[in-house]
Amino acid sequence: YGGKYPYGLTKSDDKSYHKIVPKETKVIKKIFDLFGNEDYTIKQIMNYLDSEKITPPISNCWNDLTIRNMLGSEVYIGKRKYEIKLLKNRTKDECKKLGKVFEFEQTNLPKIIDRKLFDKVQLKLSQLESISNGRRKMTNVYMLNGMIYCGCCGNMLKVQRNYKQNKNRYYCDYVNRRWKVSN
Repeated sequence: YGGKYPYGLTKSDDKSYHKIVPKETKVIKKIFDLFGNEDYTIKQIMNYLDSEKITPPISNCWNDLTIRNMLGSEVYIGKRKYEIKLLKNRTKDECKKLGKVFEFEQTNLPKIIDRKLFDKVQLKLSQLESISNGRRKMTNVYMLNGMIYCGCCGNMLKVQRNYKQNKNRYYCDYVNRRWKVSN
């Protein structure tokens, strides 16, 4: 239905289904394994792939968005969703409002990653997303923010700013979280 084949898959000889590219699937498995099992960050994965001289799907070097998209793609567990607009010269959003979008899911793709590892990676990605959303809301930049954790509970320490004294105080909000969860 148009577009490039996902990294790790290619057209089969009879063009009726997808075929695995062994060299690329090793890279995909390694990316999922590093992120899910070995607790590498996305930046560390980028550096690893560049140091191993593994060619990326599109550009000259691996980037954050490419790896995030690969980690979040259901193609590697054998699923792919398609949305095809049925009206010409209209955007997909306009077609959705008019109910003129054909949606279907292809489930016969070859599986590269097992479901258990994929779910583990999705959980880790969602946690990473919530942390980065919290950092985006900050109006001031603090030197140690995101780098120090509570010795008792392991939560990331928060920053409280005292503008009158021009001081920062790092604190654990475990008590506040426990209260929110229990009610």
